[in-house]
Amino acid sequence: MRAMTTSTATLWNDVLGRFRGQNPRLVRGWFGDLRVDRFDGGVLAVRAQNDAQSTYLTEQCAAAFASAAQEATGRLVSVAFDVPLGTDRPANVFPRQPLADLDPDYTFANFVVGPSNELAHAAAVAAAGPDTDAAYNPLFVFGKSGMGKTHLLQAIARTLLENDRTTHCRYVSCPTFVADFVGAIDTGSLERFRADYHDLDVLIVDDLQFLSGRDRSQEEFFHVFEALQRRGGCIVLSGDRPPSDLADLSERLMTRFASGLVVSLETPLLETRMAILRRFAKSQCIEVDEAVISYAADEAITNIHELRDRLERINHLSRVQGEAINLALAQRALRDGGAAVPPVAAILGAVARRFDVDAQVLLSRKRSRNAAYARDVAVYLTRRLTHLGLEQIGDVFGGRTLAGILEACRSITTQAQNDAELAQLLDEIASETNNAIY
Repeated sequence: MRAMTTSTATLWNDVLGRFRGQNPRLVRGWFGDLRVDRFDGGVLAVRAQNDAQSTYLTEQCAAAFASAAQEATGRLVSVAFDVPLGTDRPANVFPRQPLADLDPDYTFANFVVGPSNELAHAAAVAAAGPDTDAAYNPLFVFGKSGMGKTHLLQAIARTLLENDRTTHCRYVSCPTFVADFVGAIDTGSLERFRADYHDLDVLIVDDLQFLSGRDRSQEEFFHVFEALQRRGGCIVLSGDRPPSDLADLSERLMTRFASGLVVSLETPLLETRMAILRRFAKSQCIEVDEAVISYAADEAITNIHELRDRLERINHLSRVQGEAINLALAQRALRDGGAAVPPVAAILGAVARRFDVDAQVLLSRKRSRNAAYARDVAVYLTRRLTHLGLEQIGDVFGGRTLAGILEACRSITTQAQNDAELAQLLDEIASETNNAIY
């Protein structure tokens, strides 16, 4: 192990840089305000600005920061977070969830309503109203992947957080809830975990099917559910099937999930699919006429992500061939897999060469800063240049989740909008891989 010879400030910059590269989804804008108090006894003491920050860092980021610190120092290091004296929050007040935790596109205004989802949409709007305790409770929204469950649940959370700053509302995915619970057990902070979750006014949990087979997590979730209902809290849940069909779930949880309003999200009808495509085209500044919209929507589409992917394939062919989008081009793009596109291997090879990493690293879970960033670029380019759907891309890149693929694409898109050099690099890699197929 190498000895640490840098100052604590320099060390912290190194640790923070590694953390940002390895854990982009955990990074918050206020991380730049964090400061190191001391580094001794194998503990890196970091000063947050307030208790809400300290809680987030301790419960969500401690292990990842410790890993980054150990890489930076070559030592067995732990990271502790504290706040200046006098800034502690009152007992039993849950820290406000940052809006940055929510997808900015997932709002009620951006949700296209049609016969397949109007009841679920109306119920979600009611749950986000000022009288949350009067809404159907619990509200359980179910549907296949890509039907808009996460969109609706995050829209509820965003509306509540924007309209009433005193509402203690939290949106989490079920895997996050399970990770919080397991982390609380590991760190001996189970009582704090329970106080935080039991103190909420509104709890919104996505993808409840991930509770299946997790007996201890189910037991804990049952107690959270009961505590919130006793104090009049509102509970909103989602799953990929109705509560009665969730496998390996305790009978008492299924009964409680089904005790309120259960609503479904079905595959959108043609008119709704066309409206979704119009809105997506407008948001992406894609000029497209009604004939193309109708053609792209006029097939049995299994989910909304697939629908948007069809329009992206049309737009991709338009850019590659330098043609305006019209019906003939759309037919070429979507017929039998569309026009020739670079294989994923070509994209991986080009990205690997530019970032000086092995192509296989891009498909692995390796979390070094350079590898993680290059992997996000490869994910972005694979979505931009190929016909693969989001779930297929996730499978290619080591089983990454749909949310992970979307986050990588959004991150690179945002960076490219503000970084001309990155935008040029992306175009150069795209040209390199496109030229390889002609």
